[in-house]
Amino acid sequence: MDAAYSSIPLRHIDWEDSTYAIRSFQPSTELEASLERLGFLTAPWLLCQGGERFVVVDGFKRLQWARRRGLPDVLCRVYPEGTDTGELRLRRLEGKLFAPPLNVAEKAQIISELLDFLPAQIVVREYFPRLGVASRVESLERWRGLAAAGDEMLEAVASQEIFDRTALELMGWEERARLEMLSLFKELKCSASVQLEILERLTEIALGRARKRGDLLHDAELQSIVVDSTLNHRRKTGLLRERLTRMRFPRLRAREERFNAQWESLSLPGSIRLTHPPAFEGERWQLQITFSRPRELMDLLDSAGKFARSPALKSIMAPPEDPGVTGSSQRSVTIEGFSKEL
Repeated sequence: MDAAYSSIPLRHIDWEDSTYAIRSFQPSTELEASLERLGFLTAPWLLCQGGERFVVVDGFKRLQWARRRGLPDVLCRVYPEGTDTGELRLRRLEGKLFAPPLNVAEKAQIISELLDFLPAQIVVREYFPRLGVASRVESLERWRGLAAAGDEMLEAVASQEIFDRTALELMGWEERARLEMLSLFKELKCSASVQLEILERLTEIALGRARKRGDLLHDAELQSIVVDSTLNHRRKTGLLRERLTRMRFPRLRAREERFNAQWESLSLPGSIRLTHPPAFEGERWQLQITFSRPRELMDLLDSAGKFARSPALKSIMAPPEDPGVTGSSQRSVTIEGFSKEL
């Protein structure tokens, strides 16, 4: 493929044509500092479109810097009119593969372009490994969808406000819900695993209730957490995950409500706390006692001992279907009686 070096006036470049652009969606501060120090180290690539019109193939940021600096012309590597554009695009993409590490937004754009003129099997077999992407044919359309998802999504994935697996999962969501989740993840600043957990929970709940995932985001309790300005992003993420778990597992929610109601009815000192096993799965319960003086500890141990010997402890530990628990009204009387005893 023939090309010649030539000094091209910047006014002859078609700045609106971005056919060959692979945008990074990240600041180019370090590149611009290098240009200020040393100028161009390699020549940009241009394609002659006839007459004195040229389009940029490679070197968009460098040429834009030159334009802002008011340079009249730049030495470029110029491909002649009639050049095979498919081969030129492939050279451009190959060049990107051997440049500095690519972010996810750039990978998505490269995959989308490769699919324009190469069979899917070749893209997956030959290019996915070089891009550091899992070689799964079924993910091709999601990568293409990500490339076309808009600047806000690509900027977020380039800056890792959301992560690659999260972004690809969102490509299967309806557009409105996808943008709402993007906004939420920007606020939560959570890890890749937590982002995926939240998406999976919402999908499971939606399937179980035969509802759209986007509709679930408008759940009153979820929204109250999202809009609460008094919560930092870590606390907000924790509460959101708890709410989604309760929505996904309603029996667990009912069990927690029963536990909390029973514990509160005991009127035990606030320095005594009972903790159930995670999700009430397992047999190890914990009783925590907080004290500041020996005498206070003795009094608290006395209260804890009465609690341990009472039917109330057995009642609060028993699962709802336990035949040893006769019913909510009887439990209430037993626990209330224990509270009065204290």
